[in-house]
Amino acid sequence: MTTTTTRELVRDLMTADPIVVRDDLPLPEVAETLERRDVSGVPVVDAAGELVGVISRTDLARVRGTDELWARWPGLMARHMMTQPAITVAADTPLADAIRRME
Repeated sequence: MTTTTTRELVRDLMTADPIVVRDDLPLPEVAETLERRDVSGVPVVDAAGELVGVISRTDLARVRGTDELWARWPGLMARHMMTQPAITVAADTPLADAIRRME
């Protein structure tokens, strides 16, 4: 377990320019993006660039583990399997507070 100091803020560790996917991106392309970029999840944005959710490898595994969803794999998009709403914190949030929120 990593320890944090009370002075560390989310901005100290956050990615300033994260990889994002559009909500209308087909799941096979989401899976390819996660694999190619070697990340476990990404924010999902709408056509206006607004954050609408988060999609992860766990969400994709849920599709593969469900026959009904797996049969629809080619036609499913990020918006169908993303976790929403995305829970966010401000960049100036103490890191310890953000960790507690994630837990």
